Amino acid sequence: MDVSLGSGAAHVGALPVGERMNYAQYRQVGDGTSVRIAGRFFVKGLLTTVDGGVIVVDFGGALETPQDASFVEVLGTKAPGAELHAVGLVKFAPGQVDEALWNEAVKLAQLPQLRHLFAPIGGEARAAASDDGAPRGAGLAETQPLTSETQPLTEDQLRANAALLCPPTQLEFE
Repeated sequence: MDVSLGSGAAHVGALPVGERMNYAQYRQVGDGTSVRIAGRFFVKGLLTTVDGGVIVVDFGGALETPQDASFVEVLGTKAPGAELHAVGLVKFAPGQVDEALWNEAVKLAQLPQLRHLFAPIGGEARAAASDDGAPRGAGLAETQPLTSETQPLTEDQLRANAALLCPPTQLEFE
């Protein structure tokens, strides 16, 4: 995987970590929002997203549009008029990405029941509280870094965690 940050690399570190999103979600966020959005450049300067939308991308002279139609993730901020000001670009090797699966994962990460698991640390969703006012994830069995001495969670702990994160009455699938 190639990572291209151009001469604007310092800007990537200065931006808040953006959430991954597709075109439908991108249209709903406000100007100035830090985002990560994936797709392909079939036409120079126009990102075709995983859900079929097209976004005008301004590289500001610091980055160049990839010459081929490789799968990329663009890091940047939403500008007025739905344009994306890019400060970084992650280029994936050809043929290694299932775009439909990527899009479904992005949509899944935005479900209210799971959003807190995928939001950047310090992000709005991570800090959100549950309906009873407790921080989301409160009461989950503690996880530890894996070592040769780490004991896996028991089946009861896994079921309890799943029930806390996704109560059966809250899950709805289309």
